[in-house]
Amino acid sequence: VQVVRDHGADRRDDARTDRLPRWSAPDRAAHRSAVVECLEAIRAGEVYQACLSTRLDGHLRADPLETFLEISGHSPASRSAYLEGPWGAVLGFSPEVYLVRRGDQVHSSPIKGTLAADLDPELLLGSAKDVAENIMIVDLVRNDLGRVADVGSVTVTDLLAVRPAPGVHHLVSTVTAHTTADHPALVEATFPPASVTGTPKARARELIAGWEPRSRGLHCGAYGFALGPDLELAVAIRTLEVSPDGRVELGVGGGITVDSDPDAEWEECVHKAAFTWGGGPPPW
Repeated sequence: VQVVRDHGADRRDDARTDRLPRWSAPDRAAHRSAVVECLEAIRAGEVYQACLSTRLDGHLRADPLETFLEISGHSPASRSAYLEGPWGAVLGFSPEVYLVRRGDQVHSSPIKGTLAADLDPELLLGSAKDVAENIMIVDLVRNDLGRVADVGSVTVTDLLAVRPAPGVHHLVSTVTAHTTADHPALVEATFPPASVTGTPKARARELIAGWEPRSRGLHCGAYGFALGPDLELAVAIRTLEVSPDGRVELGVGGGITVDSDPDAEWEECVHKAAFTWGGGPPPW
């Protein structure tokens, strides 16, 4: 039996690998320690939930636009965006709606609750931890929008919907409202997005600043556009920040509740980052 190798396929695989980021091993121990501290704060009654992130650091071997197109080809995201300037590039693959506004109608669709893509997505609805995580953030979004919405107009129009995203399944809910506030006032009332902070929001933000080793930067912020009376913003998750010299960062995290397991939270971070290497085991 003669084995004939397809060297053309090998070259295509090598080219694809060259277009993806090359990551260094992230600090699992530091993230685990932060989760443990967060659980202690939850048990002490300081917060009910907080979103904790870790960072991946790496290097791009290709032009950022080539990397964006490569990842988009195998992991398309509903809120993808590419921005480039002398400061570097942003490669956004967010699945999450922060604010979408059409005239006086606005909605936000927070994501909370995550499961690996190879598992039965219905398991999310059976998870007390994931359901509680989502509902707590829905209440926070309702409160944030209520600060600028017309009285009585804040409504949950979709609760605990299971939605696919690159490498994972999510629980997604949607909150709508009617408001005549201008764009800056709307963003000021709701920023940072509820799903990447915690409840109560102010205390969660204070604690997160002490638990995470560096500033988030664009990670967990927002990107999008405003055009006249319309506004469309995505939560800046699954978003790569590239420096002019090719250094690249990716922030990944998840919501911590009293039922969280530190090791499971780490695995969730890995699942969320896997779109940047094409899925499968992490490359470090």
